[in-house]
Amino acid sequence: MKTQLLILACSSFILFGCNKNTASQNAKNSTETQAASETKAIDPDRQQLMDELAEYKDNPDIPPVQEKLARAYYDMLKTGGGDLEEIRGFISELQDTEQAAVEQAAQQETPSANEQFEIRIRTITGSDATQHFGPTVIHKLEIISLNDASTTITGIKINRGNCPTGTADHYQNMGYGTVAGVFIRCDPQNIREVTLTTANGEYTFNMNGQ
Repeated sequence: MKTQLLILACSSFILFGCNKNTASQNAKNSTETQAASETKAIDPDRQQLMDELAEYKDNPDIPPVQEKLARAYYDMLKTGGGDLEEIRGFISELQDTEQAAVEQAAQQETPSANEQFEIRIRTITGSDATQHFGPTVIHKLEIISLNDASTTITGIKINRGNCPTGTADHYQNMGYGTVAGVFIRCDPQNIREVTLTTANGEYTFNMNGQ
């Protein structure tokens, strides 16, 4: 009988010890899991910067130095390090560089719309004037194309539309040196501004009363 009681007591002690160890291990695991969860938590500001850096840290289209630095900053943020303002400045520089590259590519793909013209006013007298309008003296605005590529003038405005114009001629498919003309119906000495419109843009010339 005493032997059975002794065996029962030992079994209870072993079982209690095992349960205690199991509870202790479970508590330890729970603490480690909570600590790991707290370590992985990243504040929103850092997460936003990480999201922005994600597209640069493995981007072969940016200089290798910037790509390496982007990766280093990303790892710093991930582990809770790094100066946020410094990293924001770096990202801003990357974005500016990227935007400049896009604009440069667009300029290379799009032909230059900067056309050149020479503007002058010619006075027609005598029989030439009589042939067109009857008066002995008329004035004509002449536009000389200085462009190798063919261009067509789609609009002519003098003094912002305050100087009336007559018929225009030779203004289509103008090559280099081609002269287009339009008769003007105001005193040429009062002309201060001429604006030409083409398919590629609008160009304004200051005449200074010539």
